Amino acid sequence: MQDLSDSIVRSCRQYMTVNQIVPDWVYDLPEPQRSTKISYVHEYGSPNVFDEFDPHLTVGYDTASPENDRRVILEQALSNEGGSCQKDKVWDLGVGIVGDWGTVLWDLNDITLKNWLRMDS
Repeated sequence: MQDLSDSIVRSCRQYMTVNQIVPDWVYDLPEPQRSTKISYVHEYGSPNVFDEFDPHLTVGYDTASPENDRRVILEQALSNEGGSCQKDKVWDLGVGIVGDWGTVLWDLNDITLKNWLRMDS
């Protein structure tokens, strides 16, 4: 996923809106990560590109979705059906509140799946 992300960033550079406002949370990071993310925002429009991107899969739904539908969405994402996830490649599940464009504003919980869900069954 990292290589794919890097390739997309490079190939879409001409479409990026650079020099975006640096998110407040970036200023709370230690150096040198803070400076790296600031330069990425100025150069690419996002603090989370290249080595600052943490490959992940986002599963989202709105609060109007029935709770049972939410469970089905999560179960399908974590299953190996349709190539959604490779066995033993999903380590944890992060739950959070997101803002516009999917930026995580508050981490609510981080669940280690190896102790909770066997991905190889």
